[in-house]
Amino acid sequence: DMVNHKVETINYKTKERVRIPLEEQIVVSNTHEAIVDRETFEFINSTLAKRRNTNHKYENIFKGLICCAECGEEMQLIAKKSRKEARPMFRCAKHAVDSKSCTHYHFIYYDDLFNEIANQLSFQIEKLINSNLYNELHNKVMMDINNRAQKILIDSLKKELQIVNKKIKDRCKSFSGEINSSELETLYKAQKSILRKITEPHYDSSIAFNNKSNDIKIMIRECLTQTPINQNTLNLLIEKIEIGHLEYTSDRCVQAIKIHYRF
Repeated sequence: DMVNHKVETINYKTKERVRIPLEEQIVVSNTHEAIVDRETFEFINSTLAKRRNTNHKYENIFKGLICCAECGEEMQLIAKKSRKEARPMFRCAKHAVDSKSCTHYHFIYYDDLFNEIANQLSFQIEKLINSNLYNELHNKVMMDINNRAQKILIDSLKKELQIVNKKIKDRCKSFSGEINSSELETLYKAQKSILRKITEPHYDSSIAFNNKSNDIKIMIRECLTQTPINQNTLNLLIEKIEIGHLEYTSDRCVQAIKIHYRF
């Protein structure tokens, strides 16, 4: 069967998508040649569904990104039951099946990982904003904006000059001999003023841009840090996250988390 309308884009700016419930998806039956008969297919699916771990209903925005640093297997999200409430955590799936092939029981709580990733992304944002690359891009963008603004201004002045020149030409045709029209004198002054604005050196806005640089950085920082972390954002920025061994010391527990970025 062909299944359409599995997801919808809820925000065209962030390209954030949500999964559509199965009953609302569009299913067109018998569009592909079957490998097995439908009865066998449905029987196998129902059997697999019973075997799946359904002890939690937590949204996993790290799906496909978390792996064990030792064996490289994807870590699965489970809910660790306690006296108070179930706490979601990632554990090494390979160790859970075969403790000999992956000897260490790697695990990390979902909320601990989320907080660590949020801190790391904030650090990367701060690092990017204060880098030479950002300053180069910032200056280029600002100068491009300035050049476009100047072009719009010049084009506007040229149109205004055409109008004034036409008025002067029309006034000159209506007079014979020496012209002493106060209206014409006003038009000549306007003509000179416009020509001066067109030909004079334009205001170098780089100083103003530099003065506003800190304000712009604050705005960018606020926009990036206030944007909710979701699965789409993580997949765009991160290739994978390796969860290392838990190392216990006398006063604390240390765990290595290695993030492989796409940039």
